[in-house]
Amino acid sequence: MNDVQSAKLRDGTLYRVFRCFGREFPVYYQYSDEDGNAIPNYPDFEAKPQYTIEGRPFVTVSQEGCPCFKPDTPEGALGGECGSCRYFRGEEGFSLFGVCMNEKKRKTGQ
Repeated sequence: MNDVQSAKLRDGTLYRVFRCFGREFPVYYQYSDEDGNAIPNYPDFEAKPQYTIEGRPFVTVSQEGCPCFKPDTPEGALGGECGSCRYFRGEEGFSLFGVCMNEKKRKTGQ
């Protein structure tokens, strides 16, 4: 069996279950025709918003910053991604996604 066949067999299988701010996010492999590999398919919180119990929206570090974006460092202004925003909070030991702490983005009345 070659590498591409092996990658195709992993398509749809569980990669890992991530736990972040009281939620669990199962991440599955997805085969990519582009590079012939099975890569983890992380949640798309822009397409399918998810929230903490407190109404904080989950975001990925590489997600494009919103109009509320404020860089956490002068260098962060160049990237413009959620992970470099002062409102981004990840859990210790985990940096792929976290939550937005900006009150304007908080969902109330859940």
